[in-house]
Amino acid sequence: MKCKIGLILSAADYLAGGRMKKQVDTLDATPSKRLFLSIIADYDLNRSICELVDNALDVWVRGGRSSSIEIEISISIDQKTISVSDNAGGLPKSELGFIVGPGQTGSTSTDETIGIFGVGTKRAVVALAQDIKIKTRHGHSATYQVDFDDDWLQDEDWELPVYQVDNVDPGTTVVELQKPRVPISEDAIEHLRDHLGATYAKFLSPKVLIKLNGVAIEPILFEGWSFPPG
Repeated sequence: MKCKIGLILSAADYLAGGRMKKQVDTLDATPSKRLFLSIIADYDLNRSICELVDNALDVWVRGGRSSSIEIEISISIDQKTISVSDNAGGLPKSELGFIVGPGQTGSTSTDETIGIFGVGTKRAVVALAQDIKIKTRHGHSATYQVDFDDDWLQDEDWELPVYQVDNVDPGTTVVELQKPRVPISEDAIEHLRDHLGATYAKFLSPKVLIKLNGVAIEPILFEGWSFPPG
């Protein structure tokens, strides 16, 4: 029996529920991969989330700050999931390597970036969770996704598949994390809220909105600072 080639799709081309997920490329993570497991202990919840927020703000700054930015952080204690989404502009396919390459960056020495390494998720996602999915859509182009987990970190193969998936909103990046490595509790979430308010107090404005579990972060300002002698 003859079949049209266009009707033959591999299992890798499908997602549950009929959603599209088609591998279109791979990323070379050499030599980044061997560094991942050695840096997990360097981060806690607050520092990891702040690095993801920094990355979103860096993309927004590189894009010229032409529109407002909204960063939404969602943490579920029951489902043990963390997600961070932003509408900063997204990463083009040519810059997807920055997602997994510690030390790699899309920023130049003249960019006014605030992240440790510039654009990318780098250490933060590996420190936060064992199962990671990152979707990004640069402007109105296609949406790409990279997935990695502890199995990939242990594997000798350093290539990381790049998938084209169903579109997210234009200019959006979504980081979805499961199986968190860090403790998640109500206290931890409230401490994170205070930490975000103090860290980004000077950034928060009508053009910069950061939300945690649906509630906007309020700036926490300090009237005075004290330092130890010397």
